[in-house]
Amino acid sequence: GKFDAADRLFHSIDSCWDCALTNHADVKELIPQFYMTTDVEFLINAQSLQLGATQLGDRVHDVSLPPWAKQSPRTFLKQMRKALECQHVSQQLPQWIDLIFGIRSRGEAALAAQNLFHPTAYLGPADLPGMTDMERFQAELQATEFGTVPDQLFDAAHPQKGNNDDPDSFISATLGKVSHDLEGEGLTVDSESKQQEAWELLEPPSSSTSQEDATTGMVMPHVGGSHDDDDDDDDDDD
Repeated sequence: GKFDAADRLFHSIDSCWDCALTNHADVKELIPQFYMTTDVEFLINAQSLQLGATQLGDRVHDVSLPPWAKQSPRTFLKQMRKALECQHVSQQLPQWIDLIFGIRSRGEAALAAQNLFHPTAYLGPADLPGMTDMERFQAELQATEFGTVPDQLFDAAHPQKGNNDDPDSFISATLGKVSHDLEGEGLTVDSESKQQEAWELLEPPSSSTSQEDATTGMVMPHVGGSHDDDDDDDDDDD
């Protein structure tokens, strides 16, 4: 029930930008709210919460915006939306989709694009049977601290905006499906569930100090679930 250190809180667009460009471990992505022109609450400390001060002595309050925003969160969001819809971004956005959700998110293509992460970021339910309790605990901890790689949604290059390609030509045929036989691995799944959408989730590590208590591991695929953080439906370009 307490806030993180002030320097680690989201308090400045400029500092986040600089860190993302210079720190290879910083892999932040802009959430949809950055492009919703009426959703300014995440940029304003409306309740005047005491968030502390940075090591430079700057008080953390409303998010510090770039000069071109003229200290207006609404202006900032309108300009962000305008930039998102411009021709240059529309032409480049499919390449980002390929890196995060597509053909350059894994394997040799990801290696060539310098887009690889720690091996535990790619773990799924199929990896459960071969993991020790310690390995499972470490995977949970890694996922909690650094996240996991999103499911691969597309198995061909994402088309440009306005392209009328058949979605079946680039959307993964195994999207949202249980892609491996969980039976025989000590996991019970009925035949109907195998045909329904299922997402791979990780539970946070147990708060217990005992490693033996923190071995719940990866949750079985959850029927009808979704990755809230991986949703790019708010981008009109997609």
